[in-house]
Amino acid sequence: MAKGDKKQPWFKFYPSDWSGDRKLHMCSVAARGLWIELMCVMHEAEPYGFLITDGKPVTNRQIAALVGLPLTDAGKLLAELESAGVYSRDENGVIYSRRMVKDKAKSKQASDWGKGGGNPQITNTDKEGVNPPVNPAPNHSLKPQSPEARNTDTETRACLISPEAFEITAALERACGFNLPEEVPPGWVGCALWVQKCLNEGWIGAVMIEATKGVVRRKRNGFVEHFKYLEKPLAEAMAQHLAPLPQVEIRQPEKLTVTANGKQQSGNIIQAADRLLDKIRSFDAGPGGDDGVRDGAGATSPRLLSQG
Repeated sequence: MAKGDKKQPWFKFYPSDWSGDRKLHMCSVAARGLWIELMCVMHEAEPYGFLITDGKPVTNRQIAALVGLPLTDAGKLLAELESAGVYSRDENGVIYSRRMVKDKAKSKQASDWGKGGGNPQITNTDKEGVNPPVNPAPNHSLKPQSPEARNTDTETRACLISPEAFEITAALERACGFNLPEEVPPGWVGCALWVQKCLNEGWIGAVMIEATKGVVRRKRNGFVEHFKYLEKPLAEAMAQHLAPLPQVEIRQPEKLTVTANGKQQSGNIIQAADRLLDKIRSFDAGPGGDDGVRDGAGATSPRLLSQG
């Protein structure tokens, strides 16, 4: 910390911005409580807004000890906040608050302007280095600051989840048997953001819903505690749905030419076999058409008589 840069015992907190942050409100109450605890740590950190203490990144174990939670629970809440995009990480993986870093930069800029005679955008240009009068004429080129301007950057403030993603999320919850918001387990926090990512990759909501119903039917107790359980079966269902149809090849029946009594006859194999069977039957029947040899009803064979 630079000499003379006294640490403020407070930091800016706008309740309307906290309540209006859609990313933060996708998280559970426990995760939001952890975040405000981490903001208090980041307020005391150097550089400001980074989750650092004594010059080193704060570990998950230290966070768990700080808030009095088991290590696994603290890790889950951190993952929930990160999945919702509440905080960012620098190139070294250190967690930081975008809002706090931005507020610090604004504060430093205002301090520098104060040392140099004020904001150069509103400094009296007729007398360089002299501030304007106490009640200057209104400058219509400067727009009044709106509540949104006090919030985080555009990416943070923008709503990243479409109404379709929220509708599909509600349908997935109903397919798993959660008919009321209070029935939804904590493991489903952040599902809408995951659904939006799936839609961005070309997934189809109807296929996701039907695949989820199949998962619930096959599951032993039918209870899906975490939406991550659906990732693999839904991905397989989408891959099967988007797979190309099999190619069917239509082949003509093979032709066979049979020579009977010196005369060629054409036809397929079945017809040739039928003709061959007819020919065999004609040999058994004899010249009269009746099988006289076998049933004994044929003509009497001639006998030789002795002389005398």
